[in-house]
Amino acid sequence: TSEVSAAGNFYSLSDYDAATNTITFSKVTETTANTPYLFIPAASTTPFAQLSGKEVPVTSPNNVTLSSKGLTFKGVYTSQTLKSSTTETLYGYRSTDGTFVKIGQTNGAKIKPFRAYLSLSKTTNPAAIFVNFDDAVTGITDIHAEKSANNQVYNACGQLISRDGSNHLQGKGIYIMNGKKVIIK
Repeated sequence: TSEVSAAGNFYSLSDYDAATNTITFSKVTETTANTPYLFIPAASTTPFAQLSGKEVPVTSPNNVTLSSKGLTFKGVYTSQTLKSSTTETLYGYRSTDGTFVKIGQTNGAKIKPFRAYLSLSKTTNPAAIFVNFDDAVTGITDIHAEKSANNQVYNACGQLISRDGSNHLQGKGIYIMNGKKVIIK
């Protein structure tokens, strides 16, 4: 509904790359009941305030399984304490850095109702699983590089010889001037 779409975006698990420990989520425009999704809220600080007091029917949740990759995305309707075991490693989503982090076997982690987590068979055991959204580039921000001052001269080892270009021709050799290689014979 429009109330939900105004609150943020829902993503469905679509792929897992074990080589890079990266999972990919695809944005969905419609949700299916009893299916777990990763929800990323909009800028609003209270994303579902307008849904307060509405009844949500509870039935058994369906799991999203990428069985060929040994990964399952599971949803819960009640508060639970999750613990990894000798046969599967569980991961909870950490929104501060957008990764899924490993849940230990001893203490575990408490998960609130209407949340989801990952289950990975013990064939691999990464400390964290990185998240990629297929509708956005993540982890790249604007790069602000300072332009070097004109006429700076470096030797072949990268050592600054002159800041203003004076005394830069101190003999035969390879120099770097304004980012370009210069050979003096």
